[in-house]
Amino acid sequence: MTREGPCRRLPNLLQPCRKKCHAEQGEESLHLLGRQMLRSFVVPQGGTPQDDSLVGFKESARLLGSLFRKGLGMRHRNWGRKLSRNTAHRRALLRNLVTSLLLSDGQIKTTVAKAKAARPLAERVITWGKRGDEHARRLAASFLMPGFRRIEGKRQTVLNRLFDEVAPRFSDRPGGYTRIVRIGCRKGDGAELALLQLVGTDIVEKRAEKMAKKVETRRKRTEEAEAQAKKEAEKLPPEEGEKSKS
Repeated sequence: MTREGPCRRLPNLLQPCRKKCHAEQGEESLHLLGRQMLRSFVVPQGGTPQDDSLVGFKESARLLGSLFRKGLGMRHRNWGRKLSRNTAHRRALLRNLVTSLLLSDGQIKTTVAKAKAARPLAERVITWGKRGDEHARRLAASFLMPGFRRIEGKRQTVLNRLFDEVAPRFSDRPGGYTRIVRIGCRKGDGAELALLQLVGTDIVEKRAEKMAKKVETRRKRTEEAEAQAKKEAEKLPPEEGEKSKS
């Protein structure tokens, strides 16, 4: 009896086994697949197969069929991106991304894979916000992470922002509340980055307004400091004022 490595013989076996599996669906097809693969591993070419009771074809067929279905077959009906994380970690990551998107000014920066995974969840949460009833609010509260942001000294929670600001903005839009904008690759690992944005968000204009406000505040502070310095100079005696000027 000779035995060949399964890794060498396996590619040649997959084509006929797949055809038979497609022709005969169900558990019997898996047993047939495992039996044929096992005989090809154990029985030498040109030899005769042994009795099924001697090698336990039924148990081996189930094992090989499950291996083929899990590791070697296609990912039929297995939708979703794993993102190299287990279930709990992946769910926490996506919840954090959606919460950050709602609390931000309308966009977050992440990788393309994470943005594609978080986009449908963000649109589902916004749809809950458009419904606006008590059940939708409970669903959103169970999914979103607890968080808030301060606007002009006032505290705004993520639920209040979703139902009071974000959802009314898309009241006339039937879907497609977000978009993905690719911005190149990250230095170091070369991961492809993207911006996950809410549609209709004027990020550039808002940032320009913020910069203008900062510049105006700095200019006012500078003018006030100069005026204060002049007042202090006027209060000093003339000699001391001249010395301080020199």
